[in-house]
Amino acid sequence: QANPDFCLRTFYGLSRGNRVGGIDYWACVEAAEGEKHPSLEVHIVRAGRYITTEVGNFREQPSAIGEAFRQMLKHPELDQESYCVEEYHAENVKCMVKLKQRDTNLTTAG
Repeated sequence: QANPDFCLRTFYGLSRGNRVGGIDYWACVEAAEGEKHPSLEVHIVRAGRYITTEVGNFREQPSAIGEAFRQMLKHPELDQESYCVEEYHAENVKCMVKLKQRDTNLTTAG
């Protein structure tokens, strides 16, 4: 039986390059607190610095999502170990690419 609350969750797409030159892609949905599905993979999107761009009306121009990522993947501070993230909102999709963490040098007054 369908769960009406399911449609209120945030839907995501995750992708990253694989070892043979292709792209692995996962369609994802935000997990509810305490929810467990042992037969499903769990992917965690790490906090950090991201560059983002919004693609409006993506259903009419799905290739715009790929183009947005192609541009963002050129960023010199790209975190090569992270996912490309798509966050879906009605007719718009927010495209995000994680950047490397910056080192912070702290000094103390003596």
